[in-house]
Parts: sequence; structure tokens; C-alpha cells
Amino acid sequence: ATTEIYPLSLHDALPISGHPYGAAATVSSLKAITRDDLIGCHGRFFVPDQMLIVVSGDFSTASIKAEIAKRFEGWPRSGRVLSPLSTAKPGRRKIVLIDKPDATQSQVRWIRHGYKHGDSIDPAAVVANAILGGGFTSRLTEEIRVNRSLTYGINSRFSSQKAGGVFGVGTFTKIETTRALIDATQNVLRKAAALGASQSEVDKAKGYLIGDFAISAQTPEALGGQLATALFFGEGENYVRHYLDRIRAVTVAQVNEVFKRYLDPAQLTLVLVAPQAKVKQQLQGL
Repeated sequence: ATTEIYPLSLHDALPISGHPYGAAATVSSLKAITRDDLIGCHGRFFVPDQMLIVVSGDFSTASIKAEIAKRFEGWPRSGRVLSPLSTAKPGRRKIVLIDKPDATQSQVRWIRHGYKHGDSIDPAAVVANAILGGGFTSRLTEEIRVNRSLTYGINSRFSSQKAGGVFGVGTFTKIETTRALIDATQNVLRKAAALGASQSEVDKAKGYLIGDFAISAQTPEALGGQLATALFFGEGENYVRHYLDRIRAVTVAQVNEVFKRYLDPAQLTLVLVAPQAKVKQQLQGL
């Protein structure tokens, strides 16, 4: 992989993908926003034909539907049809160092192209991530924090949208242990990709996810949010109802396929925010 170095003060110089998912706010882009830009954005997106309304709580369905119709009956439709996003394409793998001379720790991220929302691999990826870095008893936490004391916190995640997604790992460490952290983390990823997970790990992850789901959906607000997300992605009302069934059905082979497909360090871009003078030499040989 090539190594690219940027000063933190020149954030606007960072290359941005041509895809909307690759856009990031910068000082220059924020300063360039005009009142007309805001009005145009509002007229394009804040309209009933681009919105969903989800209501959750203790009420009569008939009465709440009548109330919604009354309150929103005058909201004019835009009549616009938004063009679908093209599928986000993976970029080339590289190492990026953001120079922050006064940093007292190194912030470290691994990231790569993932899968789009609705992909059949999603339930297995949820279980795989719980094993790898989605909980306090995960492999990454156990090895990097508990066994090696290289960080106070480390996590991994899959994030999916309509046109693509990402897989990432995030953590931090002392300047002096930057390379040790990188090597140890990549060893965990490499081992998982090569050897996979055990049945006991998969069963434990499922139990954790099932219990966590009960907590995450116990309030009307939380349940409404989950339903809104499911409807936005076109998954229907039964997505939440059958979520646990999909988690329970995940097999060891499916989890291992996720590990093999996404965890190879050679396919992950590495991003660091750290003082260049103190860490660049540590990056040699990566």
C-alpha cells in the first residue's frame, strides 16, 4: 500500500470520492453554503413524497391516523423523482497519516468497502462483528485491551446503506505503542480471516445479540426508530418481528465467510491521526 501524509490544517486537500457517500464537510464547503442552497435542499427533500411518518405509543390506530391526516393535509408534494444512487465502488487500499504535531495519542482506523443494506450476508455479519469487536468480551477487546494493555477501547462495526457500506475498526494508543497496536490488531484480524470462529463463540454472540435486542426495542421511541429504518430500506413491518429468527439461523460457516471476506488486513485502508515526526518511522514495513 502507498503511504499518503496530510497536515491536519489542510483538511480541504484530502481527496474526496465522486460518490455522495464519499463527501465530507470541510471549512471551505461550509463557508460556501448559501441561503438558496438551503431553500433548494428543503424543497427537494423535506416533502411528503420523500418522507415516512412512523408513530409509536399507546393510542387508537384510527384516531392517530385521523390526527396525522388532519395535521399534514396541506403539505404539498414536490412531484420530483430522485435518481437512485449508483453503487459505491471500493477504493484502492492505502495508508493515510494525518499529521497532528501536538497529539498525545495516536488515533487509528482500519476501513474498507462493505455491503449494502438488505444483503443476505447481513445477519451473519452482525454475529461475526459481535465476536470480533462488537462487545466487551470480543476478540479485539480481549487481546488489545485486556491482554496487551495497548488501548482503553477498541471496536469494529459494519455500516450499510442503500448503495453500499463499510466495515471498520477504531481504536487509539500511546504514541510510543502505535506500531505495537497496529501489529496486534492486524494479527487478530488475520487470524480470524484464516481460522474463523468456533461454535461456542457463535452461540455466545447470538445470546448477547438476542439479549441486547430486547433492551434496544423496549421503549416506544426505540421501537419506532427501528420500524422507521426498516420501512426506509423497504424491508416492511415484519423486519423487526423476524429479526431474532434471522440471528438464530446464522451458522458457523456463514460467520467464517464474513471473516474471510472482510477481515484480511491487506484489503483494509489504514488511517492514523498522530504526530508525523514521532510515528512515521514506526510505519516502515507495513
